[in-house]
Amino acid sequence: MKQLMLLVGGGEKLTKENNLNKLNDVLFEQLDRLTNCDDENLNKEISKSFAITSLASQIVNNANTYLKAIKTSKEYKVEEPLFLLNNENKDD
Repeated sequence: MKQLMLLVGGGEKLTKENNLNKLNDVLFEQLDRLTNCDDENLNKEISKSFAITSLASQIVNNANTYLKAIKTSKEYKVEEPLFLLNNENKDD
């Protein structure tokens, strides 16, 4: 079975660390920083948190779109669209 991989940025090849588990780790790390920061850095961490959660939402939306495309291609028994395949699965 093909691995579900997210394309971010310009569609560059992703490392194994770029996945939803890593995103989850980043979110919890930011939560820890936000929870443990001093008053002097609080506004900076809050701004950073908004930026991180905004990007995280886009990544999750991208994953949902990917899954919908796969489900639709399977439902209608068509080949998986090429944009969903990572470079290792494409026929050259």
